[in-house]
Amino acid sequence: MSYLASHDALTELPNRAALDEQLGTAVERAQITDGAFAVLCIDLDHFKEINDRFGHAVGDAVLREASRRLQEAAQGAYVARVGGDEFIGIADQLPLPATAELLARRMRKRFEQPIEVEGHALKIDLCVGVALYPRDADNAVALLSNADAALYRAKHEGRGAIRLFTSAMDQQLRNRRALEHDLRGAVERGELYLEYQPQQDRNGSLMGYEALVRWRHPVRGVIPPGDFIPIAEQSGTIAQIDDWVLTEACLEAASWDQPLRVAVNVSAAQFRRENLDRQVRQGHGLGVPVLAEGIETNAQMALLVQEGCDEMQGYLIGRPRSLLPTRQMRNASSQAHRRAAAAE
Repeated sequence: MSYLASHDALTELPNRAALDEQLGTAVERAQITDGAFAVLCIDLDHFKEINDRFGHAVGDAVLREASRRLQEAAQGAYVARVGGDEFIGIADQLPLPATAELLARRMRKRFEQPIEVEGHALKIDLCVGVALYPRDADNAVALLSNADAALYRAKHEGRGAIRLFTSAMDQQLRNRRALEHDLRGAVERGELYLEYQPQQDRNGSLMGYEALVRWRHPVRGVIPPGDFIPIAEQSGTIAQIDDWVLTEACLEAASWDQPLRVAVNVSAAQFRRENLDRQVRQGHGLGVPVLAEGIETNAQMALLVQEGCDEMQGYLIGRPRSLLPTRQMRNASSQAHRRAAAAE
């Protein structure tokens, strides 16, 4: 019963309760011996996509294998699973932080080979944030928070990154938490709005628009989607935002006189496919039009037309914008036509 209370049932690694006890012991020992140790916050890249695409059974198998590899790479250092795809390591071998960075790189190296599950070769990488006791914090709570701040910076800078905590990261984490707090009420306060980017076919005819969400913060001004969408996905507020975007875009499209379509992004989770080009040629064989995004030059446009792409979207065709003036002009034009027809 003691073992079950202190270990994760899925991976058999120490759990959050065991980690808290271990950290308390490590702090006490370091205080007595005037020593130091490092905390590593470890996050599995691509895990959410794997869980969403293949299901929880495959996700659980990935977590078990990932835990085994982390434990092997640790070579006796403490590793715990604290929830989801998040793990914590503790390293106390000197010299620090060099040994902590070496441990992180050793862990990453164990994931160079894909994890094989049910015939799928699943590529996983790690992001790692590192904080040192007593340099970065003098208690376990602050130390974990600072390691988490370093992990956030590592994830922001790119997959597979390893970052040591700096004082600047503390402010970045505070800003992120403030944004997360404000984002929870952004829909109710009417701070979100949509811009629409036109989509046209290969002959230049307007086919529809893509609805793109924007956030106008009352103090910070307009916040780029790249800053608040990841926070929304991680905090769970993305579901509420998705619902609002879909409703708002449909209300807008319902007011159009022309039978144009509207495209909406729902939880823009990144995905990877080794055979994406083949699937697009097939996403063609079924008669489904292929739309290319991000067109910024005439050369890109010409190449896509040559390759048989059906529809185009990008800054070359038009930038995202509010459709309110356009809608007013359409409505005014429509009313003028009706008046002229009635006069005849």
